[in-house]
Amino acid sequence: MEGKNFPKEEIREIVESLGYEFIGLEVKKESAASFVRVYMDSLGGISVRDCEIVSRRINNWLEESGEDLLDDRYYLEVSSPGLERPLFSLDDFRRFSGKEASIRLNELVEGRRRINGIVSVSQDGSIRVENQDGAFEFPLEMILSAKLKYVLEKNKKTNSNRKKKGTKKKNKRKKVREEDQ
Repeated sequence: MEGKNFPKEEIREIVESLGYEFIGLEVKKESAASFVRVYMDSLGGISVRDCEIVSRRINNWLEESGEDLLDDRYYLEVSSPGLERPLFSLDDFRRFSGKEASIRLNELVEGRRRINGIVSVSQDGSIRVENQDGAFEFPLEMILSAKLKYVLEKNKKTNSNRKKKGTKKKNKRKKVREEDQ
């Protein structure tokens, strides 16, 4: 689910030393450049300024380390996990057990590489996903990527459920017209 030789623990230490929760890390090769995506969180949420602070610290560390961790050209992205939060570890799957997720696998499971459904962790540490087609179980190591799916709660009122402005007036006018006849 992430770069094999990239120093994840060093990045974790940098993020946590600045007072943030380290969520995860992705290192991917796209076109002619590498992308390093660092996800972090905080109780009060993450601001652009928070991302800037962490990005500068990580960038400085990458430059100072002198190791050839990445190609000459790379992009560092630091962000909050967002509503469709990526799931990286067994702890993430435990924390969000009962929530809907979208999972991409590196091997077929019952003829599928993509599985969407409600996630949980079985007693043996396997990831379990249940959906309308049944239950699927596989080890964490088979997951290429996983993220929560944002689901709008049905009981919450939205603007479209509210009466539109002017509705009362039209109804009053209609009553007045009926009384006039």
